[in-house]
Amino acid sequence: MLRELVEFAYVNGISSFTRLKAVKYRDMRRKHPDLPSHYVYTACQDASARVKSFLAMKRRGRAHTERPAVRRVSIWLDDHLWKLEGYTAVRVATKRGWVTIGLKTHELLALRQRRVEIEV
Repeated sequence: MLRELVEFAYVNGISSFTRLKAVKYRDMRRKHPDLPSHYVYTACQDASARVKSFLAMKRRGRAHTERPAVRRVSIWLDDHLWKLEGYTAVRVATKRGWVTIGLKTHELLALRQRRVEIEV
């Protein structure tokens, strides 16, 4: 989805998120009806940011390619797509419902939690 949106935005000269969403949202929803709608929304945000950044780099002469390339696919999650469950887990909306993903906390967080328990 991200690669298609970046290609479409670049070919059609769209660097605005609102314009890209207005043009491609319905088409993407038809292609991916099983995904929550906010995945399309955030993919449009990601694609417009990448195209805008590429065009700025190209103007400055710092772009290494003729077209923007998506080397690393990332997923942006807005507040409708994830929920924090304490300090140890995150629930993420998927096409199969909510999935819980465990988190491994950093040692500083564990240290702070111990200090709070001792001080209380």
